Amino acid sequence: MKNDKRSKRSKRPNIWGFVFIVLMIYTGTVFMKQESIIRQLNNEKLEKKKEVKVLEKQIGEIKDKIDKKSDIKVIEKFAREELKMVRPNEIIYIDKNQEKQK
Repeated sequence: MKNDKRSKRSKRPNIWGFVFIVLMIYTGTVFMKQESIIRQLNNEKLEKKKEVKVLEKQIGEIKDKIDKKSDIKVIEKFAREELKMVRPNEIIYIDKNQEKQK
């Protein structure tokens, strides 16, 4: 009688083994997909960090320009050179010989 039960079991496929194998394959696929997603997100994170550094550098440069724009000496230099302005009672001498040399 015991031999009959054993022979029936050996003929019938082991369902639990099959379920276990399918479960392991599924788990492996899920882990591989998660690893791929994590790698992709890390790459995006690095790109965003680089972008932030570039933007911070640009912000610093713009702040420097703003600081320079409010400096009276820079304003005066711009007014004299670009706009050809002079101070009150100031006389500008132009050397005609120098202009001919250029």
